[in-house]
Amino acid sequence: MSAERVDTLEFCRAARTRGELALATTVLDAAIAQVTAEDGATLATLLLERAELALAAGDVATADDAARRAGPLAEQAKDVALMAQAAWTVGQVTARQEDVERTRYWLGQATELALTAEAWTLALRAQRGLANLLQGTGDVAGAVARLEALASDATVLDLPIEAAACHLDLAQLALARDDGPATVRHMQEVLRDPNNLPPLLRGEAGLVRARLLVAIGDVQAAVTAVAEAVALLRLAGDQRSLGAGLLIQGQLLLLAGHGDQAGRALGEALAVTVRANLPERAVVEAVIARLGGD
Repeated sequence: MSAERVDTLEFCRAARTRGELALATTVLDAAIAQVTAEDGATLATLLLERAELALAAGDVATADDAARRAGPLAEQAKDVALMAQAAWTVGQVTARQEDVERTRYWLGQATELALTAEAWTLALRAQRGLANLLQGTGDVAGAVARLEALASDATVLDLPIEAAACHLDLAQLALARDDGPATVRHMQEVLRDPNNLPPLLRGEAGLVRARLLVAIGDVQAAVTAVAEAVALLRLAGDQRSLGAGLLIQGQLLLLAGHGDQAGRALGEALAVTVRANLPERAVVEAVIARLGGD
């Protein structure tokens, strides 16, 4: 890949990290238009970044199109790591479409290809996705065992962000089981080095911390924690996580007796979920309906 294309990718990834999705999309679309199919690896790489941007914005259709265009290009280039990334991205799309069987297939493909290419970060991410599918099918014990093994693998491979992501999944599972000690233990692992975590992971960790504070009865501290988490999620730009954060913020503000602030947070949550066509919209609407009925 040319230095110019590398610079473009780095610029777009940095813009996405800052939440500047529109800017990154404009720059990336212009770059994609300039690359011919003959340079398959470069075009596939740009298309996969475009798919990531679309997923962050909640545009599943565009993400699906970009990821499926990228797959054959990666195969033609015989780039196994790129093929793994394409499979993983399609798996993210099918997960958003709530198609469990296709998600399992694509994440399985991504795992095999990533292990062949020794792309350890991607292999761990794909396997995390497969572990979380176990939870969705009711095998919580299997999900926990797999995530704990993956967290250990990530630590051995010196991939602290992936280890933190596994522990965050484990903390969420523990919190859902009302297992406070396990939640705290995993959150301590997540936040072992918080300054080196990306904003999205820090923001999602903040939401778990807020829910944990509510569970122990410290509602005011939870309100502060969720505000900090939402600020990070705005920075990260991922609309699904932001919508979830605003919903939790609205619920906590209601619990704390701040009705006006809760209404504003829930109104923004509704706007985000509508704009990004998220399934969480129904939950937000139900909470707002209850608020209006009180």
